[in-house]
Amino acid sequence: MYKIYLNDNVLIIDNDAAKYNDGEIMSDENFTADQVGRTKLLQKLQNTKRTVLICNDIIEKKNEILFLFRIIPAAGGVVCNDRNDILMIRRLDKWDLPKGKTEEDEDCKTCAVREVEEECGINGVERKKFLTETCHLYELRGEWIAKPTKWYLMEYHGSEKPVPQTEENISEARWVTENEIHEYMKDTYPTIIDVLQSAGIK
Repeated sequence: MYKIYLNDNVLIIDNDAAKYNDGEIMSDENFTADQVGRTKLLQKLQNTKRTVLICNDIIEKKNEILFLFRIIPAAGGVVCNDRNDILMIRRLDKWDLPKGKTEEDEDCKTCAVREVEEECGINGVERKKFLTETCHLYELRGEWIAKPTKWYLMEYHGSEKPVPQTEENISEARWVTENEIHEYMKDTYPTIIDVLQSAGIK
């Protein structure tokens, strides 16, 4: 399964039609991005909470759709400290996880650690394992962007107090306890909920 979000609406690419209602399914495995095109796809996503595309090869179909957009790859992390608190940031009035776009000739693993350390003002973050990939679509100065983001589980064993990177529109960076995390999940993005769930937070 692969999800592509436009705001809170989602396109689910999957190979198991039995999990969904017939009315949600947009097409069958003969669907091609060229047939539908970016404009019709965006209209569908803007007007439908959940759309399902059933196909045999999820990765191939995902790439086919993303190539309709300008692709800006990014990476980020779910960072846990020694108390198992999770590092979260407040950006543009939503709780979020630290992430950012990859620089030229930078791999996603390096980017993820760099972005966490830059956005939260801490050093010595250790990347542990890959969690998931999310993707969302947005319009920037008249151009439609697809941002696939690779997420990693990370650990931090230091004592630095997180400092928000204000030039990236981050107003807060804080450690959130296991007891608090579900309240923060009520004020975040669907992609971030998917990431936290992939890290074992239900």
